[in-house]
Amino acid sequence: MVAIDLSEVQLSNLTLLLTMRDSISRDPTLACGLFGLREPDARYLASLSSTQILAIVANVGNETLFAPRADLFTLLRSPLPLAGALCAVHPPAPILPAAPVAAAEQAPCMECAQLGARLRTIEIVSGLHQRQILRLLHADHCVPPRGRSPETPEWYHGGTLLDRTEASVFASLYRRLRGLDFDPAQALLGAYRHYRGICRRTPRLSFDRAFDLARHLDGIWNAKEVCFSLVTCAVCGSEHLAEAGAAAHAAGNCPFCKLMVRFPRDPRVQMSFPTPPLPDPACLQWRLAPNARLHTSRD
Repeated sequence: MVAIDLSEVQLSNLTLLLTMRDSISRDPTLACGLFGLREPDARYLASLSSTQILAIVANVGNETLFAPRADLFTLLRSPLPLAGALCAVHPPAPILPAAPVAAAEQAPCMECAQLGARLRTIEIVSGLHQRQILRLLHADHCVPPRGRSPETPEWYHGGTLLDRTEASVFASLYRRLRGLDFDPAQALLGAYRHYRGICRRTPRLSFDRAFDLARHLDGIWNAKEVCFSLVTCAVCGSEHLAEAGAAAHAAGNCPFCKLMVRFPRDPRVQMSFPTPPLPDPACLQWRLAPNARLHTSRD
């Protein structure tokens, strides 16, 4: 068996790579967003065995790989002399072939349904026929909501300030994942899951409306035209939705700036952003007591 003595820097590098690999295995979309990974790089890192990662860390030496570095995957793919010896002792597990196309199409179908999508939305995102979708959902005892999906972006322009703010949050998350080479369906699902996760109250944006935003942002999924663009506010620096063709650094129409102005004087806006509860005074006193005794003994 090959024994390797690792320095503190190498141990930190090993921890980083193993954490990234395990995060990708649990939730690829979220991991790519957290670490700024492209999807092909994430798949490559997920395919490495622990022995291969150990070999990479040993060969990189005492160069830190944090935060992670921009050239991380250049280093990971470079020829490593020690990797051959280690893999001969501990051969990596074989990479399983990709799931069949039918199974790969079922996953977004079921996830769309779990997120509250209507039948027409599921059909467009998954590429399955309605009969196939209903058969899958029936087997899983899942019933999609009735009614028509939004077909025009007019609902956004007629929405409240809070509606437009949350829509901009989702759109920014979606665009970021698209920039990391995720396909539209994966970016839509990942962005909506993340958006729901950061909402303290019930999300104002339904999955069907999030789908409508995404398709009119990119001009995909039967959208007749691109109706939205993401622009950066010149005042606060936030990305927000605007009509297609708006100036890249538009000012004066930012929902986040308007929200900050209205927050102190609008109780409805304040209720949408609950203040975290204050700490229990008894608990705070208990924590401060040891410090007080320490200072008293010194005096």
